[in-house]
Amino acid sequence: MLIAEGCGLPIAANVDSASPAECQLLEAALAGSFLVELPERMIGDKAYDSDALDTKLRGEYNIEMIALNRCNRGRT
Repeated sequence: MLIAEGCGLPIAANVDSASPAECQLLEAALAGSFLVELPERMIGDKAYDSDALDTKLRGEYNIEMIALNRCNRGRT
């Protein structure tokens, strides 16, 4: 997993098995950050639409996750 800033410059990376969902690998990727400070906001696809992930990122890392809502979204 690679996290890049808006212009495509990599800011964090992690290598892991492809079987877990991407949102479960996000914390390990953030731990592999090349920067001293993490970004304030991250943009992800529908796989990152999770209330639990939003709460965890905001509480532990002070990051706002911006993700499209899934069509069958409930409380996740």
